[in-house]
Amino acid sequence: MDRNQDEVFAYLDAIRDAGKADICETSKYLEVYFGFTPLEARKHLMEWLEVCSERHLQKQV
Repeated sequence: MDRNQDEVFAYLDAIRDAGKADICETSKYLEVYFGFTPLEARKHLMEWLEVCSERHLQKQV
């Protein structure tokens, strides 16, 4: 994970933990905060969702 991705994931974790946005709004936050294009924002969001799923599965084992 590169530095930029670490920052993005930390930002997404903070949004999730604060309960401030649903999944549909989150990519817009990335576009505004990081200056991503819509495609870049969705890419980062999908990567973060995959990591969250993996973390969740590891906690269940």
